[in-house]
Amino acid sequence: VDSMTSNLTQSGGQVGIDGAMTGNAGITGGIFSVNGNLTGNVSVAGASTTAGVAGNIVGRASVSSGGTLNVTGGVTGNLTVATNGPANIAGTLGGNASVNSGGSLNVNSVTGHLSVSGGSAVVNTVGSAGGSHILSGGTLNASTVNGDLAQSGGTISPGNSPGITSIAGNVTLSGGALDLELRSGPHVGTAG
Repeated sequence: VDSMTSNLTQSGGQVGIDGAMTGNAGITGGIFSVNGNLTGNVSVAGASTTAGVAGNIVGRASVSSGGTLNVTGGVTGNLTVATNGPANIAGTLGGNASVNSGGSLNVNSVTGHLSVSGGSAVVNTVGSAGGSHILSGGTLNASTVNGDLAQSGGTISPGNSPGITSIAGNVTLSGGALDLELRSGPHVGTAG
C-alpha cells in the first residue's frame, strides 16, 4: 500500500505501508510497518506482534502483552508500556511516559512526566525544568533528569559503566535502591 488514510485493525499477517498513514492503528497480531509518519494513535498488543514506524507517530502509543513498537523518529503524545512490551523510540517522546508490569522503554528523551512502576526505562534526557517524575518500581537508567524525582521503590541505575545521572531538581528517596559502580583511579564516567 502506498499510503493510508483510514483506521486499521490487524490481528495477524503482515501489513506494510510504503508512505505515510493517517488514522489509528490497533495491532494485536502479526507485523505492521509504516515507511513514513503515522498521524493517529497506535496500540500494539500480543506476543510476536511488531509495529515499526520509519518516521514519527503524531499521536499516542501503547504497547502491552509482549508486543513490540519500534519508531525511528519520535512520538508527539503520551506512551504507555506494560506487560512485557518493549518500546524503542530513537527520537523524542513529546508527552508523558508510563512504564509498568515488566514493560521496557528505550528512548532518547521524554519531555513530559515519566513514571516507572515496573520494568525498565533507559532514557538519555528525562523531562523539562519544573517537571516531576516517579520511580516506584522497576529500573530507571537516565543520564539527565530535569525536574524533581521521587523514588519510593525500584532502582536508579546511572548511565553506562561507570555512569553518571545528573538531576536538576529535588530528589526524594523513601525506598528502593541506587545501583552504584565504584572504581579506583582516574576513571571518568560516561553519560548514557
